Amino acid sequence: MNVFAVVLCHKLEQWVDRAVASVTTQIRRPAGILLVGTDARWATSNAFAKWITWGDAKIVMSETRLSVWESKRFAERMLRQVFKVGPTDAFFILDADDEIHERYIEKCAMTMKETGCAVVGCDYEIMDELGHRLPAFSNSKSVYDLRSANPLPSVSIVRMDAYESVKGYTNEGGGFEDWTLWMRIAAAGYRIARYPQKLFCYHRHASNVTNSYDGDAETVKARALFDRLNKNPAC
Repeated sequence: MNVFAVVLCHKLEQWVDRAVASVTTQIRRPAGILLVGTDARWATSNAFAKWITWGDAKIVMSETRLSVWESKRFAERMLRQVFKVGPTDAFFILDADDEIHERYIEKCAMTMKETGCAVVGCDYEIMDELGHRLPAFSNSKSVYDLRSANPLPSVSIVRMDAYESVKGYTNEGGGFEDWTLWMRIAAAGYRIARYPQKLFCYHRHASNVTNSYDGDAETVKARALFDRLNKNPAC
């Protein structure tokens, strides 16, 4: 199984070097790395030009500004155009302000192979505005209770056949496009898992897209989708 990496950049160039470096230094190298810009105006930034020069990643840009879920659909579509991604291959999308541990791909891909699960994530920690890690954080959410809360980080590795079976990211179920993707994949009969180590670092800052959400309202929408899916798993 090949694992492909996408780094999704939405005007977050101040952190993109650390994000991409966390992918290029993986113990298990990704089969391909795609750096995706979701706003064409960002193409002139120094950070973007730097990666063009280094050539460590294939780069594509959206010509129009995209929403979060549209950005992820665009990224997955470009991934398949740039690389030969098969149905048994897998991919993950890393936001440009976050980071993964050097053993992230190794451990999550191993878990995917050993368990047969179609989605595998990990525990994670949070980094504050100044880049300081908050090690006290612990993710205790159960992968067996998808309705209560999202048990996996957005960077979770997804097998392509499972992703395609539910037609990928949508805005159905509100703004938590990752959580609702796991829901729809599980409802289609696939299993998900979480590797029990903190191999992902989420950067919490004033520019987080989720800051603009009404978290309670979006959670209600996501749970309503879960209820619809589990009354009629074929929907």
